[in-house]
Order: sequence, then C-alpha cells, then structure tokens
Amino acid sequence: MLGDADFSWMRNYGTALYMRGPFGRLFLFTVDPRVIQRLLSAFEKGHLAVAKWRDIIAQNGGIPVVLNVHSWLARITLDAIGAGNYQMSMDYDLGSLQGNENELAKVYENLFAHAHYNWGDADIVFLDVVGYLPEWIIDLLRNSPDKRSKQMSLLAAGKEGGKDIMSLLVSAKHWSATISTEDLVAQLTTLLLAGHETMASTMNWLFYELSRHPDIQIKLRKEIIARIRREVLRYHPIQARTTRTAGQGDIILLSEAQKTTDGKTITEVAVEKEQRTIVSFDAYNRLTSIWGEDAHVWNPERFLNDNGTKTKTGLGVLSNLLTFSSGERSCIGWRFVILEMQSTLCALIPNFKFSSPPGNVVIFRVASGLMLPMDVFL
Repeated sequence: MLGDADFSWMRNYGTALYMRGPFGRLFLFTVDPRVIQRLLSAFEKGHLAVAKWRDIIAQNGGIPVVLNVHSWLARITLDAIGAGNYQMSMDYDLGSLQGNENELAKVYENLFAHAHYNWGDADIVFLDVVGYLPEWIIDLLRNSPDKRSKQMSLLAAGKEGGKDIMSLLVSAKHWSATISTEDLVAQLTTLLLAGHETMASTMNWLFYELSRHPDIQIKLRKEIIARIRREVLRYHPIQARTTRTAGQGDIILLSEAQKTTDGKTITEVAVEKEQRTIVSFDAYNRLTSIWGEDAHVWNPERFLNDNGTKTKTGLGVLSNLLTFSSGERSCIGWRFVILEMQSTLCALIPNFKFSSPPGNVVIFRVASGLMLPMDVFL
C-alpha cells in the first residue's frame, strides 16, 4: 500500500538514508525537516451537486442511495476551475455537473484514475531511460499534432481583457515576445492537472474518513471546522513525494543525529552534484517527532491547539504540512484548494449523511502520479 515503504524506511533507518535506484544511481531519501527546508526553498458548484443528489434520492423514493462520490467531486472541482468566481479559474463553463458534452471535460474525466497504477519493472526502467533521450525526441513526443490541437483549443478560449487566468496568460503572450505558446500550454496544463484531480481526490479521502468516523461527522454538522480539513491534508497528501536534483555538491546538517546501519552516529548528509533527493510528503506528515505518537492515527482533534504539531519546523504554507510542498515552488493554488474544500463541506455536510457502502469493501491507497482511493471487493 502507498506509504508503507516510506513508513518502514523512516521507522528502521531514521529520517535520511541513501539508496540505489535504476542503473545503480544513488538517491537520498529524506523526511528530515532541516534537509527539506534546504531543498524546497467563494464557490457555487457544491450547491449544484446538492440539488443533483437530492433529485437522485427523490427518484429512489427517498431511500438512501450509493453514489460514486469521487466522480461527483471530480466534476465539482473541474467546473470550479473552469468557471469559479476566482482569479485562478478559466472563465470557461464546462458544465460537468449538468452532464454537458465538453471535449475538455472528457479529456480530464478521471484522468489519473484511468492511469495504470501498478508499475512493473519495464515501466520503471522506461521512466528512468526517458531522462537520457535526446531533447528533440522529447519535444516530438510532447508536441504531437493531436495533443497540440487539444492544447490550442484551450488557449482559444481566452478572452480579450478578461481577468480569469486563461485570458491573463493569453494577454501576457500578446504583450511579451518572451512568452511562447509552449510556455502558455505548460502553465495551463499545470493549473489543470494540479487543480482538478488533486482537489477531487483530497475531498474524496475527506468524505471517506468522515464515513468511518460518524461521531466527527456529527460534530462537523454543528460547525464546519478547519481542523478536519487540515487533518485530511496531513493524513492523505495527494502527492506522496517530490524529487530535487542537486546543481552542485553540498553538506546538509540533520535536524537531529541518527545512527547508521553500522552503528555510527551522523549529524549531516552529503549530496553530490546531479544526485537526486526524494522528499517523502507522506512520511514527513506522519513523523512522530513532529506530530506526536499518534501521527499514524486520523485525529482532527490534534489541531485544536496551535498548529497541531509537537515541534514547529517552519515548513509548508499551512500548519507545518508538506502537502502543498514548501519554499518558492510550493503549490500556487493552495488557497484555492482550502476555499473550495470549505465551500464543498458547507454545501454537502448539512444536507447528507455519508457512510461506507454495504458489503465487504476494502479501500486502500495506491499511487498513480497522485494518490487515489481504489475499491477492492472481497
């Protein structure tokens, strides 16, 4: 299950360790706050979903129904990004919740859920080999005619003088010769990929945990509390890891001394030029030295006092969480995520009760670029 390897490494070897990857390449794996610090320098769609769900329940004679919540949340977030009342929206009405036919909605429907998540040896080797391909081959794959056609249709939706993110990007290209079409496509792709399925999957894990904790669901109905939102971000970070490649060699001090497998005590780690470092958001968010001995328990009450941590690290954009990364390259849309989560909770929780589906269903965590919930029927 996703995270098990990270948790095991952290438990057995401490907060930093070296490992060999494909072709013998040396990696540094870390959840040490000091090392990470060095490396990482209003929505209406929820209410529309309420109306849709009420119609479905009414058609079922008022009897509780089983819904694919993840599919609905994906539509909520996609529509919010498309036409939300927020500067990072695209002013582009996708109509996913209304069931409208839309090319972009089709492309992004369960984009990551349809990806093959059970990587084999050949897949792992291929991903590493890609890094050694000539740049012209990468450009050829990236700029295939079919892909370019779909990307350019996005840019065509930008409006003259508009204040949405798409129009602002198109205007920036018009006034600056240094911004290329490829730059615009890259920016829009980042916003769509980072903002759509990530939000939907985070919300999906939130409602899953609420279905397992009906007592907290009752408390939440009385008051929409920020600590529940923070705890699901801590416990289920949608991006499990990130990597950085060193531009030059360096010696980085550890937050606390740790013992190596041969019994030596170290207080620093060496990073060679062009060496990759893996930062585990998953394991950091469950580090007992930061979150306490119950770090592996979903417990929103931890955020009752201060920021919920046993030790302040100064990492992250919110409550010492690494979920949105940290430093200059932290998630540009994290406030949008927080606001939409709050809005969706306010719309759905007072109107519906959530519970696990009947039958012996096991939900576990897997990675497909992002962490997704998967149903396993036994």
